[in-house]
Amino acid sequence: MVVGWPAADWALVEPLLHSNQLPHLASLLGRGCFVSLASPPPQSHAAAWTTLATGLLADRHGVLADAEIRPDGGGVQPSGRRSWQAPAFWEVLDGAGLSTICVGWPATAPAACWPGIHIDERFAVATGSDFDTWAMPPDAVAPATLRDALRDLRIHPADGLQSQVLSLLPEISEIDPRLDQRPLLLQATLAQVGTVHSIATHQADGAWNVLCVCHDLLRLIANHQVAGDTEDGRYARLLTRAYVFQDMMLGRLIQLAGPNTVVMVVSAGATSQDLVATPGFLVAAGPRIATGVTQSAALTDFAPSVLAHFGLCCEVDGTPIAALFPTQIQLNHVPRLAKKLPRVATVILAGDFPDVIDSRQMSVLEQCTGERALNLAEVQMARGAVSESAATLEKLLEAQPRNIVSMQRLVECRALQGDADGCLPLAQALLETDPHSGWGHLAMGAWCVLSHDEAGAELHLERASHFGGDDIRVQLRLGGLHLLCGHSEKAARSFQTILARVPWQADALYGLGVTLAAKGDLAAAEVALRQSIVRQQVQPLAYLQLAAVLSAQARWQESIAVLTTIRRQHSRLPGLDVMLVEAQAGMAQQMVSEVVRRAGRNNSP
Repeated sequence: MVVGWPAADWALVEPLLHSNQLPHLASLLGRGCFVSLASPPPQSHAAAWTTLATGLLADRHGVLADAEIRPDGGGVQPSGRRSWQAPAFWEVLDGAGLSTICVGWPATAPAACWPGIHIDERFAVATGSDFDTWAMPPDAVAPATLRDALRDLRIHPADGLQSQVLSLLPEISEIDPRLDQRPLLLQATLAQVGTVHSIATHQADGAWNVLCVCHDLLRLIANHQVAGDTEDGRYARLLTRAYVFQDMMLGRLIQLAGPNTVVMVVSAGATSQDLVATPGFLVAAGPRIATGVTQSAALTDFAPSVLAHFGLCCEVDGTPIAALFPTQIQLNHVPRLAKKLPRVATVILAGDFPDVIDSRQMSVLEQCTGERALNLAEVQMARGAVSESAATLEKLLEAQPRNIVSMQRLVECRALQGDADGCLPLAQALLETDPHSGWGHLAMGAWCVLSHDEAGAELHLERASHFGGDDIRVQLRLGGLHLLCGHSEKAARSFQTILARVPWQADALYGLGVTLAAKGDLAAAEVALRQSIVRQQVQPLAYLQLAAVLSAQARWQESIAVLTTIRRQHSRLPGLDVMLVEAQAGMAQQMVSEVVRRAGRNNSP
């Protein structure tokens, strides 16, 4: 049983566990294991939960943002099954003959496109003024024969939820609903989450091999901006009570599942106030699950872990989490299902005239297109596919010449490619658009570094640090440019500044590892690089640097293993083949030397 807690943050969960406010989660933790799950880019709810379901990053699974272009091209809609380019773990398991149930998993509408029993996230969203006027989406339940059985399990906000709202917000009597709509939003949220829980408990009481349910209470409360409100103390404890409520629902599901069921509570992480993604987590317990183990992994490792529980594996970006399997298991490889082809947007005709898209619709379409392209470029960069990322950004800039973020990202690509001429026009455009942004000076600093203008680079990097000091991305690029200039101390300070704020930041750990390697501290560099890889496993450049550190210590066999991993992630990475040949030659020489040494020892008097 997989229980999803979208937007749950372990930094908030842990103190509640210590104060005995989450007894059911604490019980799982006491007899199971804890895994911290690094969240790869992009920072999108739909993309992260699709990564959990597929074991792939967003460039391969296709769900790049929370919205997608409608099939008719006339607007946008929440991302759903139409964007998926890869199968979910429950789809693979269904193909292997297992019984699967999925309730409320993000970005899966319409349910009719999925095998097994599937109830998509639209099913619980109330419409109409009351229950009788609430129309069910025709394809929100699969198989359709379940529609009538599930219809009456829904909960409408008008169904009298005052006692539930009061339990989460006892201060409601002090709030004037004419001036503050948040209690009404909370009531709608409770109705939506209550509907999901009602369906999940109904299905849990039957026969199944895998049951997945997402309780979206925490994320919906955060979206309504009613939790932890510092300006209005009446909402200060709402989020704590919401975690307690989530734990109560978890307890009921555990009770229905029975003692012989493996239970996994998973979060894809949350986005903090400074837009930094906090890690997700996994708490798992049940037969064959290790007890008392703490481990770090990534979101991409979750799906292969679920498949491995049933002895299956398929082509993914992640690997099964070792803590979930204390004994060695034999996995049978199953082929990925056929990749779904993207649909081309079509123009709807009304008589002889095409529909006209107004300026507001065009703006929404442009925003959606830009976000999806930027997220794709970010994932491509994380894979080390710099040329592909640059091509994605160039295409976006052709369509949206004033897209500032795409200019910023393209400068990063040009700098990594060593393209000084490509950096200059972008740097000039960024400085002209916003002269007080750290990004413009950062881009100009990159041009100066690549043009060997050390004085100019120093000036622009100082200004970039002044204007963009709080921006983690600016600090990351500053560290990289200081490293290119040979200023390892400044580079180390930039990366350490980030890690003091965000200890799990994979790129900062990678940058620190490169810096330490440049200073000759190979042992510390190895530690930083391995920490970076744990937090973001699909990171070929970090693996490449780690292989170089291992080779420098003549640890040839370990270096070859790392280089083999890189080949699986990004086979065209520059310098990979040369490093692999050198490592193989080094290991061969090492073996010859060992044979000669042993022969000499045996022939000695």
